[in-house]
Amino acid sequence: MNQMQQLAGRYEEVLQRYMGLDPQVAEEQVGFQAGPFFFVLVLDSGDPEFFHLVLPGFFYAGEGLSRGDAERICGEITHKCKVAKLTVADNGVAGASVEMLVAAADCLPTVEHLRAVVPRAIRMLQCAVYEFMVAVELHGIAQASNE
Repeated sequence: MNQMQQLAGRYEEVLQRYMGLDPQVAEEQVGFQAGPFFFVLVLDSGDPEFFHLVLPGFFYAGEGLSRGDAERICGEITHKCKVAKLTVADNGVAGASVEMLVAAADCLPTVEHLRAVVPRAIRMLQCAVYEFMVAVELHGIAQASNE
């Protein structure tokens, strides 16, 4: 078993065995549904200690919220939530991610460590998205009261 398979297997074990989720393993990623969101763990065999959890496309800046306002709110939430990073792509789609080192250099993270990190990272992204949605709602209320 190569290092990428071992890494994917550890994430799969944590998600399935310890969290009761149904992970889908692809070449260099592990996707899974947690609550209303679909998350992707991006894997890198050249950097196995790097944890990169992505929540793609949770919001589209368009009707009711400009791309600039979405970027401003993402920046505020990123600053407030610290670990979660919210961004808006050129096409107006907002995504969120958590990135951190979860093992020593050139080492695979242990299942025990991932059992602690993965659920917490998911909660951090869920919290950041919730904060974003509250801010969008407040932005809409403020705009309506100014009209």
